[in-house]
Amino acid sequence: MAIISEREFAVKDEPMALVYLQCGRHALLRNEFEIAMENFERCYNARITRKLSVLLLNQMANCMGQLEYYDRQQGYLEDLCELDLSFENVRQLMNIYLATNNEVKRSAFAEKIRRLTAKDKSEERSAIFLLSQAKDHNEVLQRSLEWLKENPQDVDVARAVINVYMEMERIEDAFVFIRQLDAEFFKDKLLLELSALHRKMFDAEGGHDFLMRHMELYKENVMGVNRLAFTLITNTCYDGLLTGDDYVHWMWRAWESTKPQVALNVNFDNDTNYFRKIRVGIISYDFRMHSVGKFIMSLFDTVPTDTQIETYCYYTHPEHTDDYTEVIKSQADVFKHVGKYSDKQLRKELLSDRLDILVDLNGQTAGSRLGLVAERFAPVQATWMGFPFSSFHYNVDYNIGDYFFDPVDGETERYCTEKILRMDPSYMCFALGMDYYINPEPPQVKNQYVTFGMMNNPQK
Repeated sequence: MAIISEREFAVKDEPMALVYLQCGRHALLRNEFEIAMENFERCYNARITRKLSVLLLNQMANCMGQLEYYDRQQGYLEDLCELDLSFENVRQLMNIYLATNNEVKRSAFAEKIRRLTAKDKSEERSAIFLLSQAKDHNEVLQRSLEWLKENPQDVDVARAVINVYMEMERIEDAFVFIRQLDAEFFKDKLLLELSALHRKMFDAEGGHDFLMRHMELYKENVMGVNRLAFTLITNTCYDGLLTGDDYVHWMWRAWESTKPQVALNVNFDNDTNYFRKIRVGIISYDFRMHSVGKFIMSLFDTVPTDTQIETYCYYTHPEHTDDYTEVIKSQADVFKHVGKYSDKQLRKELLSDRLDILVDLNGQTAGSRLGLVAERFAPVQATWMGFPFSSFHYNVDYNIGDYFFDPVDGETERYCTEKILRMDPSYMCFALGMDYYINPEPPQVKNQYVTFGMMNNPQK
C-alpha cells in the first residue's frame, strides 16, 4: 500500500490505469473479488489522479470486506481517510474498529472526527454518534447539549448524553439531565436508561421495575423482548427478584432469541482415526490475571503432556496480556489471540480448526462471544466456569457443574437450557498462582488508619 504523504498524483489518468479500472469493475459485476482486487491494485500503483485514488481505495476496501480480509480493509480505509476525510469514509472505518474491538484506534480517531466539517444537520448529528464511538466524552456532551437546544425531542441524542454520563460515572448529572427533558414526551422512551442508572446506584428493585415496564410496553416486539431477557436474568442473578418459575420462563425466552435464523448445516467431517488426538477449543476473555485464568492454568498444570487431547485456546480480550497469559500460552497446544477479530473472522477461524469440542468460559460475563457460540463450530459445545448459570444459548449442549452446582442430580436441570455434566467433587480447581512481593509492613503503619478492600462486583 502506498504511503499517502509520499504519493505523487498525475495531472490526468494514464490509459493503462483506466484499462485496469474497467477490468476491475467488470470482475466486480461477476463477484470475482480476487480478480477485481488484482486489477484495482495495478491501477492504484500507476500514476493516477487523487480523485481516482479515492475511488480505488473505496473499491479495494469493499473487496477486502467481501473477502473477509479485515486487516487489509482497515488499511485501505485508513489511507482513504487520509485522502478524503468525509463522514461516509470515517463511518466505514469506525465500523471496522467496532467490529474488531479496536478501542485504541477508535479513541485515537477522535481528533480526526472533530476536524470533519458538517455540510448539513444530518452530518452534525452523525458527528455526535461517531465521537461517542470514539469515547470522546467531553466533546459528545458539548455537541449533544447544543444539538438538544434546537432539537429537544431527539431521543437518540438524549440517550447518547445519558450513556456518556454513565461511562463517566456522573450518575447524578444523568438524573439532573433527565429531569430537564420534556417529561411528557420522554415518558416511556428512556426506561432502559433509567433501569441502568438505578442499578448503578445499587437500587436493584428500581432497575428491575423500569426494565419490566419497558418489556411490557414493547411486548409485541417478541424478538426484542426475548433479547432483553438476557439483561433481566443477568441483572437479577444476585437480587432474588425473580421466582424460580419466572426465571425458567425468561430463561427459555432468552434461549429462543439465540436460535439461528438460518439453519447452519456445517458438515463436521473430522478425522475419525481412532488414534488421533481429540481437538478441544477453549474460548475466553480471561486468559489473564483473573479468577478464570487461574482456574484454567491449574487445569493445564495437572493434565499429562502425553494425553490424547489437543487444546486450542482462543483469547478474546482485545489488548491485555500479562504473566498469566504467557503461562497459558506456553501450556496450550495452540494459542490464538483473537480479541481484535470480527465475528466473521473468528467464525472462519473456529471452523477452519475443525474442533471436536468447543468450551466457552465466559457465559454472560464481560467480553463474552456467546453470540457466536449460539452457532455451531464443533459437534459438542459446552459452557464452564465463568458464569454459574445457564448460557441460555441454543447450540450449547452441556453445562459443566458439580454437587454444589446441582446438589441432587437433575434437581436444578430445569434452570439450565443445557444438560448438566457433573464433575464431582468439584468442577474447578484453584491454583495458588504466582507469588507477588507484598511489603511486610501493613499500610496502617504509614497511613495511621486501617484500609479494607473487597475484590468483587458490588452487586454480588
